[in-house]
Parts: sequence; C-alpha cells; structure tokens
Amino acid sequence: MRVFRPGRFELVAAVFLAVTAAAAVRSAHGWTGNDFRIYGVAGQTMLSGAWLHAYANPLVQAGPLELALDGTLYRLSRWPVALALVSDLLVAILFVVAVRVFAGRKALPLAVACTGAVALGIVTNPYTLGHFAEPIGAILWLFAARDAQRGRVLRAGLLVGLAAGFEPWGILGIAVLALAPDLRAAVRGAAVAGGVLAVQFAPFALGGHFHMLDYHWHVTGGPLRLVIPGRAFGWPLRVLQAAITLAIAGLLARRVRGVGAAVFIVPAAAAIVRLSIDPMGTYYYWDTPLVIELVGAAAALANLDAIRAWVEVRVGRVAATV
Repeated sequence: MRVFRPGRFELVAAVFLAVTAAAAVRSAHGWTGNDFRIYGVAGQTMLSGAWLHAYANPLVQAGPLELALDGTLYRLSRWPVALALVSDLLVAILFVVAVRVFAGRKALPLAVACTGAVALGIVTNPYTLGHFAEPIGAILWLFAARDAQRGRVLRAGLLVGLAAGFEPWGILGIAVLALAPDLRAAVRGAAVAGGVLAVQFAPFALGGHFHMLDYHWHVTGGPLRLVIPGRAFGWPLRVLQAAITLAIAGLLARRVRGVGAAVFIVPAAAAIVRLSIDPMGTYYYWDTPLVIELVGAAAALANLDAIRAWVEVRVGRVAATV
C-alpha cells in the first residue's frame, strides 16, 4: 500500500489554510457582519416555505446563490468562530483549486498567490462583510474565460450565469465570451449566461415580492463623486455602467483572444473598468480583480521559462527589423 507523502505544493497549501484558520479565529471577535446578517436572514427565508419573500427587502442586492450560501452558513452565527472558519476556509480552498488548475503543482507560484490573498484580506473579507461573490465570481470568470477561449462557449456561458447568481454584476463576465473563436459562438454563450441568470431570478421577480430594483445608492466614489457627490442613483445607472464595461472589455477580448494570458487579461479588465466607473468605490469590490491577478501571477511564475522564450523571440524579431 502506497503511503501518501505531501509534496511542496501540498505543504504550502496546508500552511495557507492554517494561516487562514488563524485569521478567521482572530476576525471572529467583535464581528458585526451587517450584510452577512441581511443576506443570511434573506437566505434562510429563501430556503423556507416563505421563499417568495426573500427579496421583499430592497437592501438585498445579492443573487439567489449568494443568499443560499449565506443563509446556510448563517445557521452558525451563534458560534462566530465556527462561522468564520467555515467561511474563510471555503474561500481559501476554492482559491487553491484555481491556482492548481491555472498554475499547476509548483509550490512557489502557490506561495506567492496565497501570501497575497492573506495580506490583502481576500480570504477574510467574505466573513467580515458577507460578500462571497467577489472571490467566487472572479474564479468563475476565470474558468469561463478558459472555456470560451477553447470554444466551449455553452459551459462558459453557464459559469458566467452562475457568477451572476451570486451578485448581478457577475453577468459582466459575458465579456470573456468574446474570447471565443468566432462571434456567433460568443453570442450563443452569452444567451446561455442570460438564460441562467433569468432562470435564477424569474421565480422571485414573478412572485410579487421582488423589490431588489427599488434600491437606491449614493455616489460616494469614482469619477461621479467629483460631479455629483452624494447624489442618489438607481438601477438605470448600473445598467449604463454595465454597458460601458461590456463594450470596453468585449473589444479588448476580440483583440487579444489568441493570447494565452487573455484568460486573465479580459476578466481583470472587465472588473477594473467596472470599478473605475463605479459610483460607490467600496474597497472590497476590488477583491474580484485581485483574485484574478493573483492567479494570473501564479500562472506567470509557473510558466516563467515559456514567457522568457516568448520575450526573446519578440526581441529577436524587433532587432532583425532595425
């Protein structure tokens, strides 16, 4: 019988999970988790016989998948340490899986990515703030971009639709579908993403207690803060923000679709464009591009030899034309 001996990759992952657990225990003291409470209560409503009332409160600006996750985890709210451990370790494990898929089993890339995830608070923010959509949405976008570039547009569309099931902005992942070999395929994938989004929200929207679209935010960040600070805005401005994001990120995707790193470039660009014109500018929103960039950095480190060879070829071509 073979005895399992963990390699360097497994050891780094174990250290990362141990550090995450320690950070979770520390963050559990003095927890407020306002959005976690709002989403947790709404999630428990959604998982009960009164599920049509899940979106009766306009403050609930999360998708059904986010509510289901928060509602399930919120059952541990009497034990903050347990809630923190489960929440943070869930995100940490998904992060390790993403690095493993995109960067392989090398220890150094994983160590760099995990150090960044801990230092930037990416693994602890979901528990302290109640928003799992930022890291999970980023990971779903990455897998969708990978599938789209390989021509698996239907599965890519499904992943984007699932990202939107955590928070509506997840539908902006449609931009990565432009990495598909042709535009017709991209459109098919976008149709799947839209269909998955509609299926998730339709029961609540048609049930008569859907007040998600009634909510109004206030301009507190981004370029709009210089023009109309403190002004209230509703969903029409969110739709405009989405249109601008999709236009810019989609055009970029068509330009770089043949580049291997496009699976990181395009989803990161979509997130950054969205946040650059966001009227709120809340700091934890940036966890989405940070996750993408950390996984991309790990992939770059894992393929350093290939990158060096590519640069040498490019430099050689330029030198030959001079």
